Amino acid sequence: MSQSSSREHLLEEVACVDADGGEVHVIHYRYVDVRNTPRGERTHLGAQGWRTLCGEPVKLIDRDHYEVISTGTLLIRSARCD
Repeated sequence: MSQSSSREHLLEEVACVDADGGEVHVIHYRYVDVRNTPRGERTHLGAQGWRTLCGEPVKLIDRDHYEVISTGTLLIRSARCD
């Protein structure tokens, strides 16, 4: 019998600006499932997603453009946060 734990893994945080010039940070994450099996720990990569720091779901349009799903607000990448 294997034990499993699922979590989100941060891939990138991107600083963006909206049409009013306000700064919005977009979080790019991936679901990761780690299972302990009789042959050792196994990591399974799952779906990727994007959201704002406030938790609003975001749709990726292209590398530099995002859309807040609930409002339709367009976000443009301004910089990568390190």
